[in-house]
Amino acid sequence: MHFLFVDDMPVRQKAFQQFLLGTGNTADYAIDYESAIDLLGTTYYDILFLDHDLSEEDIMCVPGLTNIGKTGTDLACWIVQTMTGSPLRPKFIILHSLNPVGSENMANVLSRSFFKCYRIPFHNLGDMINRMTATPVAEVHH
Repeated sequence: MHFLFVDDMPVRQKAFQQFLLGTGNTADYAIDYESAIDLLGTTYYDILFLDHDLSEEDIMCVPGLTNIGKTGTDLACWIVQTMTGSPLRPKFIILHSLNPVGSENMANVLSRSFFKCYRIPFHNLGDMINRMTATPVAEVHH
């Protein structure tokens, strides 16, 4: 399978690469809204892994400023508007954000347009990928 992992944190991208080792799966990586739409507009992905807070500014409290940078919710809106009938539409979207409000907002946007999305916190992705890609052990017959 081919994945797109959207997260601005290098440590998470590195951890995701480790999750994929030995699974036979491949991934592309995007750090922000713009790089994600560039990839989604040209490449088919079986699964999109999406974070909400796509820049440090998104999680900082800055008095008097709102909507600094594009978030995962903005990307979810773009996906609904652009990919609903597209052959590039991902099979599944995994929302791995630890931001509960942002994750819920993304899920609401996507599920209203019948995208299959699941909320799985980042710290559970390794187990999910292991279960998803595990090769069944052949039954031994005597």
